[in-house]
Amino acid sequence: MSGVNVSLLQIQKVSLRWKKVSGVDGYGIYRREGRNGALKRLGTVTGKTSYLDATVRKGKKYQYQIFAFGARDGEAVRSRAVTSERIRIPDYAAPTVSYATEITPGKNYLKIKLKKYKGQYLEIWMKKNGIVQTTTLHPISKYNGVFRLSYTKRKGSVYCKVRTWEIKNGKKKYSAYTELKRIRL
Repeated sequence: MSGVNVSLLQIQKVSLRWKKVSGVDGYGIYRREGRNGALKRLGTVTGKTSYLDATVRKGKKYQYQIFAFGARDGEAVRSRAVTSERIRIPDYAAPTVSYATEITPGKNYLKIKLKKYKGQYLEIWMKKNGIVQTTTLHPISKYNGVFRLSYTKRKGSVYCKVRTWEIKNGKKKYSAYTELKRIRL
């Protein structure tokens, strides 16, 4: 069995996908909470190579193990387990944002406006020409929820997503990222 792909759907659902193994009866799915938690059996699936875990909790980290099972010569057998990367479930829903470009004499801006959010700080993830840049701006209240990022070239596109965060009881609490948005410059 080879790699398992994990992705976050909405705020409290994790989608698991893996490559099909021929000649098996199904797949067993296990989950570990935190770094050293015990493995918990979530269930089995037959006839498909995906699973949706809707029992995760906000702010927790999880890791999954999947194995193939079947029968060979009348004996029950199972493959070695494949382990996923760890995934952190956000504490808050993704912020609601709008994006716009502003062109002024001598300067061009990408304007990001927060409409609905929870948190004190903003993290902006951007990708342009294959280069990823993450910027943290704080505090949100200082900018009244409106951020203007200058850029020089007016051609092409930038891909952008944002999330908010705050520190509560000494721990960072994050929102989910917004959907990745393509913005024409």
